[in-house]
Amino acid sequence: MKTIADALGAARSNLAVQASDALPARRRGRPAKPETELLSEIEQIIAGQPSYGYRRVHALIRRCRHEQGGAAVNVKRVYRIMTSRWMNWTACLSVAATVSCGTRMIVTSTSAVKRLVDGSWRA
Repeated sequence: MKTIADALGAARSNLAVQASDALPARRRGRPAKPETELLSEIEQIIAGQPSYGYRRVHALIRRCRHEQGGAAVNVKRVYRIMTSRWMNWTACLSVAATVSCGTRMIVTSTSAVKRLVDGSWRA
């Protein structure tokens, strides 16, 4: 390595970093579980109570799974799924809570939230 670094006129540490960056990054840990089952549970809860946030949804899923003897769900996983699909209404409202005139509003239906996100809301 020293001979190559001297021939190129570069530092050995720089060559080592460049060599490690050339390798493809591998995902560490176990593979992710499919989200379809958890997503259906979240959608079922939100269909009944659209104002529930990720904490309350997680508590209901945890309680239901505990009663049925199922595996627990991590709260961070519920949060990630809900925010990635715009189902976390508090995050959605914080993004689109102000109308162009600057007044704050409260959105209570999923169609209104979708209109807010799409930008088709007219105040």
